[in-house]
Order: sequence, then structure tokens, then C-alpha cells
Amino acid sequence: YQLSLPREYSETNQSVLIESVSPSPSKITMDSEGNILGTFEVPANDESEIKVAGYISVSRESFDNNEVFQDIDLDIYFEDIEDDSSLEKYLTATTYWEVDDEYIQTEASQIMEGKYTIMDLLEADYEYINERLEYDQSKADSSNVRIGAKAALQGGASVCMEYSDAMITILRAQGIPARAAVGYAELTGESSGSSLLRHQWVQVWIPDYGWLTIDPTYEGSDKIIGPYIDRILWETFSGESLSNIKVYSANIEKIIDDPEYTVSIYAVESIPDE
Repeated sequence: YQLSLPREYSETNQSVLIESVSPSPSKITMDSEGNILGTFEVPANDESEIKVAGYISVSRESFDNNEVFQDIDLDIYFEDIEDDSSLEKYLTATTYWEVDDEYIQTEASQIMEGKYTIMDLLEADYEYINERLEYDQSKADSSNVRIGAKAALQGGASVCMEYSDAMITILRAQGIPARAAVGYAELTGESSGSSLLRHQWVQVWIPDYGWLTIDPTYEGSDKIIGPYIDRILWETFSGESLSNIKVYSANIEKIIDDPEYTVSIYAVESIPDE
């Protein structure tokens, strides 16, 4: 099995302390997204478990200064993007990010009208997504079928996945590199622990800053972004799949689209010394 292990992330000062891993991974690598991937060998014909236990610490900045980065004129921003070929994969279309669709292109262009800086555009995209989408609690409480950005923007039932898919698609259609971030939110102080559903949000590339976190699902006038946001980042994705779980057996590689596993996360008052 290959699966993502908890990762560190500088934007929110996220650090990781792993106390135990069982069984020990046969290999640990980092992919181009910065995800930490562990490979585990377990019997193919027996039921088995892979257990990773530890702590994740996130330090959110105070709200004294809401200027996360120095704003950039869009003309300068796009010049910087064009000079970096490594960002091309964050602009492409996928099944659920229909960047080249005529409807998406029209919507993205209309949002851009009259916007002169990257922050102006990001705020306009955020407001657009929240005006078009309405969170569907019944979908969150049932089987969550991914419908893609276009269907969500045209009234389809939406949860965090659709908010994220829609914003990534609009951003990419505007020529702004964007990717999906997946992790956990709304931690509680219950020491008994709780199994949380994964949460999905957005990251946007900003020159001289890096990947900027934006969560369009939690609507609010403050548009909390970057180091002010309270999320546990687990993994990021730029392409079709939102899972790093793969199964290798008898020389056959399989990607699991809907992995079944449990992660228990809860807030604690202190973390043991490393």
C-alpha cells in the first residue's frame, strides 16, 4: 500500500511529531506536491491494519495585520507565471475541473473585468463562488458523489469538494495556478477523539510567497486566508485524483478512488517534547 503520511507546512507553522508507525514503511518519499508518501507491505490474503499515531501542531497568526502578501498588479503577476514552466500543470483541465468549457471560460472572464490586482481578483472569485453555491448538509450526511465544478456552479448539490472544485476551475480558467488541499477542520477539545470527515479547500500560487491557502466553503466577509486560517493540511493535489492511496499486488497498480480508512484527530492542550 502507498498512502500519504502527515506533512509539515510552513504557511501555518504546521509541524508533525510521529510517535509510532506500524508496520514500519518499506519506503518513504516526497512527491512533487510536497506530499509525504509511505509504502507498506502487508499480507495480500489477510485482513490487516496500518497504524500511524502522533501529533500535529498548527500555529495560526493573529488578525492584527490582514495583509498576507504584497499585492501584485495582474499584468506583473501573469508575467511572473509565464516565466515558470513548473506551474503549467496547475492550469490544466481535468474531468472535474472543466477549465476549457465555454461556460466556465465566460464566467471566469466576466469576473476578471475591472480587476487590476491579484488580491482584487481572488476576493471577487471568493464572492462569486459563495454567491453561486449553497452548502447542502444532506449531501454531507450521505454518500458524497463528486459532480465537478460546472455542475456545482449551475446549481448542483455542493459540499466542500464542490466549493473547492469550482474555485480551482475558475482560477485556472483565469490563468492562475491553483491546486486542491485536503485535510481536516473544526477540531474539538474532546480528549476521547473523534473521526472527522476529510475537508477540501484551495491553494493559489503567489510569486515570492508560495502556495496561499483559501477556503471558500466557510463563507464570511473576512475571507480568512493564508497564515490566518485554521486547518490541518494532510495532502495536496494538482490533477484528476484526490487520493494518494494506491495498491500494488501481483505487479498490478491500482488507485483507490474512494479509500476506506479512519483518521482520529482531536485538540490537546500540549504536545510531548520531540
